[in-house]
Amino acid sequence: MGDLGQALWMVAAVGAALWLVSTLFKARQRIPPPTRELDPVTRHEVEQSLDDIFVRLQDYSRETLAKLDTKVRLLNQLVGEAERREKSLRELLARLPPESVPSTPGRETDAAPSRIPPSAAPPAAAPVERRETPPPPLEPPVDRRRERVCAMADEGRTLREITLATGLQTGEVEMILNLRRMPST
Repeated sequence: MGDLGQALWMVAAVGAALWLVSTLFKARQRIPPPTRELDPVTRHEVEQSLDDIFVRLQDYSRETLAKLDTKVRLLNQLVGEAERREKSLRELLARLPPESVPSTPGRETDAAPSRIPPSAAPPAAAPVERRETPPPPLEPPVDRRRERVCAMADEGRTLREITLATGLQTGEVEMILNLRRMPST
C-alpha cells in the first residue's frame, strides 16, 4: 500500500496545485486593468512640472538670444571700427610719396611699377611743400563703459553687480571681460 498511498498523495498534490493556479488566474482576471487616467492631484502635479520646464526653457532661450544679440552688436561695432581704421590708414598711405611707403614682401602695390629707364626720366621737380597734418590716432577709442567694467572686475565685483551698476546686459559684460583676457595680436 506504500506505493499506492504515495501515488494518491502525488495526485492530491498535483490537483491542489492545479486548483491553486486556476484560482489565482481567475482572481487575476477579475482585477481591473490599471487605468491610463491619473488622479486629479497627480495630473495637476505633472502639468505643473511640465509648465515649469516650459517656462525655464523659454527663459533660457530668451537669455541665449539676448547674449547672441549682444555679441552680434559688439561684433558689428568692431567691424565698423576696423573699417574706419582701414580707411584712415589707406588715406594716410595715399598722402605719402610712393618711395616712402615700405613695400611688403609678397604683396602687390596699387601703383604699377615705372618702366621708364632712369636715364630717360625727366629731372626731379622741386619738392612740394607738404602740410603736416597730424595722423588720426591709432589707439582704440576710449570706451568708458569698457573701462568701468574692467575696473569693477578688478575690484572683485560679481558679474551681477557689474551688470546692475553699468546697465549692460550679462552677455556684453562677459564679452568685454573675455576680450580683455585674449592675447592681443
